Amino acid sequence: MPPSAKTVRVVCLSPYPDDGPSVRHRVALYGPLWAEQGVRLHLFAFATRRLYKIRRRFGWRWTLEKALWMAFCTVRLALRLPLLARYDVVIIHREVFPLGPMVFERLAAWMNPRIVFDFDDAIWTPPSNSVNQRAFLWNSRRVPGVIARARHVVAGNRFLGDYARRHNSCVTIIPTPYEDLPPKAARGSATLPVVVWIGNLGNAWYVGERMRALERAAAVAPFVLRLIGGDDLAEIRSDVLQIDRRPWSAAEEHALGEADIGIMPVPDLDYEKGKCGFKIVQYWSAGIAVIASPVGVNATMISHGRDGFLAETDDEWERALVACLSDEGLRAEIAAAGRDTFVAKYTRSIAAAAWSQVFSRMLSAEAA
Repeated sequence: MPPSAKTVRVVCLSPYPDDGPSVRHRVALYGPLWAEQGVRLHLFAFATRRLYKIRRRFGWRWTLEKALWMAFCTVRLALRLPLLARYDVVIIHREVFPLGPMVFERLAAWMNPRIVFDFDDAIWTPPSNSVNQRAFLWNSRRVPGVIARARHVVAGNRFLGDYARRHNSCVTIIPTPYEDLPPKAARGSATLPVVVWIGNLGNAWYVGERMRALERAAAVAPFVLRLIGGDDLAEIRSDVLQIDRRPWSAAEEHALGEADIGIMPVPDLDYEKGKCGFKIVQYWSAGIAVIASPVGVNATMISHGRDGFLAETDDEWERALVACLSDEGLRAEIAAAGRDTFVAKYTRSIAAAAWSQVFSRMLSAEAA
């Protein structure tokens, strides 16, 4: 927003608190940058931090506690909805309420029609992983309905944007950005290279799909496979690889530069085609080389052989891994080019400025 403009009040409705990586990186962390541009951000998360923390714990005790928290959060959401009228813009990040039809999204639009819908996954289709707790209340009309009612839609990549344009002509593509991570730490030449994967609970099977290629590459050029994520990392086993399993934490995320190569294997499935390549952005920010599957936006983000490698088959994965592991100079060259791509396209300040333009266009159109 222009410095002379009045303060623009923005509220974001999200299913998760800012502990959730999606809302944290796509909206919440813009707060200080937007404040410099005259935009004041508030976050109305549906889930409390406690509910978010226990959401994937099972058993009668956890089910009872989750049910009580769901009741509390639903009442809190109902009480918050009338407050939306105070704001200049309402961002709905993915959804307002996590289950069933778009009842609360309709109510939000009735309270304040200046809605921007933001999404970063193919959430109109069920996820491919086994952690799908919403299947019993799945409503296929929800996402297109919210998109159609929004004044503007912000999508994380072109694939998502093309879907949104079927239901709404006002669409802006804003990739999920990341912060500048500390530069890659120097390590002794006697230390084995580290290949890292970082991901959410339920997605470790992506790595499992490429274990054959990883093991074959390790037989030629030994390395340590570092896996950062949830409890399902325990399912990734190998008699060949040295596997270093670590639970996700902000410290682990910020220490990605301690690795040498970051990988993003992804199956060519409907849900995965909507992914925004966030792992690639994280690895580029950390200054490490990247190898990824050419699925969805990955194929357009990476310039193969310049700022990363695209690998589809096990043979291609093996060749890319061996090339990077065996040639430290090539690794450094690819990593440096990736870092340049990050600085040019995927910093948080670039994304925050693009969002500010969305706000300006929306409010200018309404004033006219």
